[in-house]
Amino acid sequence: PPRRLVARGRWLAATAGEVHVGRVAVAAVARGTGAGAAVMRALEEVALAEHAAPAPDGRRAVRVLLSAQVQAIGFYERLGYAVSGPVYLDAGIDHRDAAKTLTTDA
Repeated sequence: PPRRLVARGRWLAATAGEVHVGRVAVAAVARGTGAGAAVMRALEEVALAEHAAPAPDGRRAVRVLLSAQVQAIGFYERLGYAVSGPVYLDAGIDHRDAAKTLTTDA
């Protein structure tokens, strides 16, 4: 059977200690299967491995930022993202900012 892309995400920007994730999408047929969570976990693993900066407690940390479509806020909150700020339009769709800080073990 042919392979199909069911979920994807990408970096919009990355610096030491901070990454911006964007354009996370899951095909309708794959929603609710864990595909989106798997993409986010993979992006978070790379963020922590490649972009973490020293934290005051001796660990390494990276802050993951994203612009969440309002309809997907529950998804990001289940993954541990804190949603903040007002609703704003991006490409004609309502969004809110979301962030999560990842740290290495001490």
